[in-house]
Amino acid sequence: MKRAIVYYSLSGNTEKTAKIIAERTGADLIRIDTVKPMPSGFKGQIMYGGMLATFGMKPEIKKVPDNITDYDDIILGTPVWASTFAPALKTLFSQKDIGSKVSSVFTLSGSGNNAKCLAKLSKFCPNIKNSVSLSDEKNGKPQDNKGLLEGFMTKL
Repeated sequence: MKRAIVYYSLSGNTEKTAKIIAERTGADLIRIDTVKPMPSGFKGQIMYGGMLATFGMKPEIKKVPDNITDYDDIILGTPVWASTFAPALKTLFSQKDIGSKVSSVFTLSGSGNNAKCLAKLSKFCPNIKNSVSLSDEKNGKPQDNKGLLEGFMTKL
């Protein structure tokens, strides 16, 4: 089975988790990035990223590998912004038919609105069987992440 971890990461938390999962599972890593960089300051990121997420906007993303649709199983990683997933992933779903291949999702949130994010994501990814909601390292309860992530990876 050909497996990939597809993720968006702004601050590095989601990327760090994606790499841990890839090391454990042997899955390929595919990072999704926007063409227009996010503002460098936290307040600018909150304002701009929050606007994109709140209004369901789809920012232009950098080219993704053409073979992304060849994967049998996709593990998706996203930060939670305004109770939803990263807007760059919405763009990806509109460009590539991969939603049905997403079986597992990991989210990272400083606000704790992971459940709403997963509900919104399930509209694009109807076959999610395994998910884990982690705390952003700078917020929440990151000390719980290790055990939660271990349980998630055991189910993969």
